[in-house]
Amino acid sequence: MKKLFWLLFGTGLAIAVIAFTLSDNTLSYFFNFLLGLSTNIFGLIITISFAQKYIDTAETKNRKAAETNEILRHDRIMQQFILLYLEGYASIAIPNKLDVSEIHINVAEDDEFAFTDLAGMYDASLMIPKKGAKSSIEIYYENEEKLAKYVMNVIENVNFEFYPELLDTLTEFYRIYIKSDEKEIVLWPLTVDDLDNKKLIITAMTNMIKSKDNDWVAQNAKGKLNGNVMKSYVTLYLKAREERKLIAKYTQEINKVKLQNGQS
Repeated sequence: MKKLFWLLFGTGLAIAVIAFTLSDNTLSYFFNFLLGLSTNIFGLIITISFAQKYIDTAETKNRKAAETNEILRHDRIMQQFILLYLEGYASIAIPNKLDVSEIHINVAEDDEFAFTDLAGMYDASLMIPKKGAKSSIEIYYENEEKLAKYVMNVIENVNFEFYPELLDTLTEFYRIYIKSDEKEIVLWPLTVDDLDNKKLIITAMTNMIKSKDNDWVAQNAKGKLNGNVMKSYVTLYLKAREERKLIAKYTQEINKVKLQNGQS
């Protein structure tokens, strides 16, 4: 269509130039003929321009509809992984709560997750008895990995031409996930073979987390925990809080897409 546009434009312009070149008394007939022809060509160009604009608009609308359907199709599965993640999150952040619905998924409101709440993360989760003897922190890491892998799958398979804010949110979640390096240290006490030593180490770490004499988060912010094992626990705490906020942000954004497309 664009090639035709420029072909007609060039032809019309050439004819118009020739017509005005011939515009004397002896060649008035040719002048009027060529001028009329060039006028018709320019009229056709205008018509083609409007047609092209309509076609482009229709194509854009179709691309957006296809992308929206793709996003909503992936979201049906995403919601299942989000629920799993929130079960793990609640297990370490709200140890005494039994229902994931008690976590406020609202980007404008933070929950009451305090660093000291991590003290129960080596205990079996009260929320997910089906996991048996697995600790809360193990469940958190398992479900975090499942969600992160699916987030990466969505990033790779959806174009996000019309919803860049969703892409930014998902990309930020995955960035936070892959840059974290605290997992090995946090899970280490659970790998100790001797049962008595394992209990001693877990008790020691639990007491350090619960300690009222040390504000570990503040110390970390001042750079005082470099080389200290507590830095890994602070990293876990800050990461989990940020991930929850990004999930809240994603939830708000995907709900807008659903409302715009007649879904609730």
